[in-house]
Amino acid sequence: MHPDTLTRTGTAIRSAVLGVVALAILATMLLAAAPAEAQTLPYKAYGAGLLSGEVVRAFKGGAQVGQAVVNAAGNWDMNIFAGGDATVSNGDRITFTVGGRVAAESVTFAVGQFVPPPGLVLTVAATPPPAPGTGTFAGTPIFDSTGRALAVFMGGTVDQLATAAAERAATGIWVQDGTGAFQLYVIGGPVFLNQQFRSRFSSGFPGVTSVLLMK
Repeated sequence: MHPDTLTRTGTAIRSAVLGVVALAILATMLLAAAPAEAQTLPYKAYGAGLLSGEVVRAFKGGAQVGQAVVNAAGNWDMNIFAGGDATVSNGDRITFTVGGRVAAESVTFAVGQFVPPPGLVLTVAATPPPAPGTGTFAGTPIFDSTGRALAVFMGGTVDQLATAAAERAATGIWVQDGTGAFQLYVIGGPVFLNQQFRSRFSSGFPGVTSVLLMK
């Protein structure tokens, strides 16, 4: 056989052998990684029928393990992962809140599992009526030259806050929600504009709350 032919044949054999070895190494790496990959799969929780803008939170005991904001269609979904600060593991009971109110429903966590269709329909207890004597400001709000006034609302419903602010000639109200974001209520504004404010404070204001009034 010609020397050049022998050389080409040897090169082809070495390339084939190297290819097989590379494939074997890759297969070993993928097999070794498979259990770790499986452990990173979340539990998928989802549902429908809530008000747009409401915040759904998931908890293991007192530790939050997930959060979702309800979209315009009233739907929400979240991924809950094993481990983390709350050390979530298979078999743990996961509870939910909607707008800060505890829902009656719960699920059992399992890696890679999900809520069966059609999803969770979270229900919360009716909002209790505000305590007597609420619905007013502590003192008379004083507006500065820019038309702003910091005030202390003594607690009550959203409608009571709006009424008290309107009586002080305010046209808008800014209030910080539980996530740290400021929400705006426009007095006399259209329903869609104030819907997010109402959903974030659907339980009203159970205690003393700082607000910013706008003229």
